[in-house]
Amino acid sequence: MILLCGLLLPGLAGCGSRGDMPELARVRGRVTVHGQPLTGYIVNFMPTGGGRPSVGATGPDGEFDLDYTLKEKGAKVGKHKVFFIYAPESQAEVMAADRGELPEDVRAIVQKYGDMETTPLEVEVTPDKDEYVIELE
Repeated sequence: MILLCGLLLPGLAGCGSRGDMPELARVRGRVTVHGQPLTGYIVNFMPTGGGRPSVGATGPDGEFDLDYTLKEKGAKVGKHKVFFIYAPESQAEVMAADRGELPEDVRAIVQKYGDMETTPLEVEVTPDKDEYVIELE
């Protein structure tokens, strides 16, 4: 899981001119599970029509702000599959995750929303909306 995060983040570097960029919209918001903030995850918006993902980390209050590149905020306008990568903060949690020892709540999120191919969550990114509230089951 952590390896996947390492593979996605370098893609944010980008090297094209602004003229090569698709239409972007600011995407920020909050992720909750049963009303409680989701913390310690990387939020990934993958455009269903192709293109690079946008990513951001959930903070202590579940809030996130997506980056398209290191210099550009937001996500490509259009439909996205949304998935989450567990990104524990402490070394002990990282080591436990590497051994596959995930807490039950983390395992449930990873099973349902942790894979781009199988996540049931889709979001339409539009230029006229920049705040997204995502409630996970």
